[in-house]
Amino acid sequence: MEELASMTTPTATVTNMNDKLTQTILDAALKGGMNEVVQRLNEKDEITPDDLLDVVRDLGEIVRQRIHQRDVLAQSILKAAVDAGMIKREAQLSGPEILDAINNLGSAAKETVQRNLRAIEDERILNEFLGETKYTGEPVEIPAESEESPGMR
Repeated sequence: MEELASMTTPTATVTNMNDKLTQTILDAALKGGMNEVVQRLNEKDEITPDDLLDVVRDLGEIVRQRIHQRDVLAQSILKAAVDAGMIKREAQLSGPEILDAINNLGSAAKETVQRNLRAIEDERILNEFLGETKYTGEPVEIPAESEESPGMR
C-alpha cells in the first residue's frame, strides 16, 4: 500500500508543477510587454500546451530583439568613444566599462560646451574692448564648473 501512496504523490506534484510553469510563463510574458496575449489567454477556459509554446516562442523573439538593440547601442557608444579618442578601436569593453565610457563622453561634451561658451564670451569681451561689434548677441552665461548639466550625473 505504501508503494501505491508514493506513486500518487508525484502526479499531484506534476499537476501543481504545470500550474507553476504556466504561471511563470505568463508572468514572463507580462514582463515582456505581452499584456494583450496574457489577457486573451486568461479569458480562455483552458490554456493548452500549444498556447504556452506560442508565448515562449514570442518571448524568445522579444529577447532576441532586445539583445540586438542592446548590442547596437553598445556599438554606437563604443564608436563614439573611439571617435573621441577615448579608447582604442580594438578595445573589448564589459558592461560597466561601457557605462564608464558614456559618463566620460558626457563629461567631455560638458567640458567642450563650457570651453566654447567661454571662448564666445571672451570674444565678445575682446570685441567690446576693441570697439568691434562682430558679436551682437547677449552675454553668454557660463555654468560653474561644479554644476551638472540637466540629465547628466
